[in-house]
Amino acid sequence: MRTIEFKTDKVLFSRGDELSNIYYIMNGEAIIDINTKKYSITNACLGEWLLIDMPSQETVTVKNGTKLLEFSIEEMRLLDRESDILMKIFKSVTEKLLYYDEILSRGVDTQKAMETFFDLHEKYIIKTSDTVEKFNSVKLSLKMGNVSQAEKIFSSIDRSGLDSDFQDEYEVLKITVKFFKDRFEAVELFNELDSHSFSKRLSYQYLQQLISGGKNTLINLYGTSGIHLPSKTLIIIEGEEDERKGYLLLKGNLKVGRYSSGVQKLMSIIQKGEIFGESAIFSKPTRLATVFTDMPCDIIPLSSETIKAMLKEDFELGLRIIRNQLKRVSFVNELVSYLQIKDKEERIKVIVEKFIARFVEAGVTVTELASLCNVNIVELKQITDAHGIKINSIGKFTIE
Repeated sequence: MRTIEFKTDKVLFSRGDELSNIYYIMNGEAIIDINTKKYSITNACLGEWLLIDMPSQETVTVKNGTKLLEFSIEEMRLLDRESDILMKIFKSVTEKLLYYDEILSRGVDTQKAMETFFDLHEKYIIKTSDTVEKFNSVKLSLKMGNVSQAEKIFSSIDRSGLDSDFQDEYEVLKITVKFFKDRFEAVELFNELDSHSFSKRLSYQYLQQLISGGKNTLINLYGTSGIHLPSKTLIIIEGEEDERKGYLLLKGNLKVGRYSSGVQKLMSIIQKGEIFGESAIFSKPTRLATVFTDMPCDIIPLSSETIKAMLKEDFELGLRIIRNQLKRVSFVNELVSYLQIKDKEERIKVIVEKFIARFVEAGVTVTELASLCNVNIVELKQITDAHGIKINSIGKFTIE
């Protein structure tokens, strides 16, 4: 670990360079050049690509008078205890994602986006639906120690109107509420659950942790403030003014799109372990894109205070989240570069070869992928057929 002072402007590292250390800007500023877009940062970190063993995806120039602290990954563990270095790295990665958001998201019209989305996606609900809100209110009441209020809200849930997925969530939540009133009866009810059917549910894992006294940070956070969403849920609509919070996706896959122009435009995919909507945490409460899911998923709302506490409590968890975010930056960076390929056939071929497994896992349809590649469906199917990629009866890709 050492301090470096710069007497003149200097390129610290360039795009494609292998990195051996990370840097923290103690004072001064650096200019980030990523795909010819330049922006200035202060009180932040540089060289985070080392955390995922990737060459730098950007060129960094340090300005005259700047002082940097240089350190290795091993030294970072000691440094974080005093300086919240993980939070600074997380903020730096968020700046990179915001750059891509602004490239892909121009001209937001919330009303038009909402109308277009529901025209194209029938029977979808919004994340603030009555059932989801009641489940969340029960959790919040338990978190605040108000068990009687939790019981009252829980009793107002109409179980007959729940699908099979939420029927199981209902069973787990019922026992969770019971736990705070009669632990012994709750344990008996818990033991009656079919662990094979329930064990993959995060709500079940939280209840199990309550009973056993476990201390998994993410499971505890999910159990007290996480949200279980059914399939076909609209989570974020572009242009809306939201609270200063993002979300951590713990289970499932999400799609990111744009609808303001009156047509559907798939932009990206969010995978388990990634944070989305993160720009609102630090700077931009206006949502730049629409996020939705075709499958049940679990998310945790995150404010800057929640993230800071989480990173402080569990360094390894924080490191894992940042690495996931860096991989997402790398994915979006790669995708943006491929979308700029002028030849349609080459563009489709490269995107299909590189990312089809990710699209299949997220349940991307042929219409959505065609919109991403900026081609028509016939052109897309010619390439996917040539690669042995089939389309099922509901227009989604499968790999044989």
